[in-house]
Amino acid sequence: MKRFFACLLACFLYACAPSGSLCSTASASVPAAVPSSSASVLPEDTTCDDQACVTEYLITYDHLPDNYMTKKEARSYGWEGGPLWKVVPGRCIGGDVFGNYEEQLPEVSGRTYYECDLNTIGADSGGS
Repeated sequence: MKRFFACLLACFLYACAPSGSLCSTASASVPAAVPSSSASVLPEDTTCDDQACVTEYLITYDHLPDNYMTKKEARSYGWEGGPLWKVVPGRCIGGDVFGNYEEQLPEVSGRTYYECDLNTIGADSGGS
């Protein structure tokens, strides 16, 4: 449950960011924000799965880090559920469409939410 709310928060924070949104498929394009010279910029090849790093990465690059893969991609490696890192070391589940069946997020025309597991690398449980 913690993982769900952490992911939900990350997507919500990202959806509210002024630099565009991975969580939105609206037709209007929003120019990406240019980071100030004093801001830390993550390299695009960063591997991370904690909320702060993933959120910063999404805001900076408008996509999940490369260590994320969809459930379909994970299944192609033999994953059948459970900890992905045991099947594909260093990788996390993310990028699948979030159904919002519990209606935890606002329904907005043209907006699509995506899933992103957090704190799962090396975790035997589902992360947070």
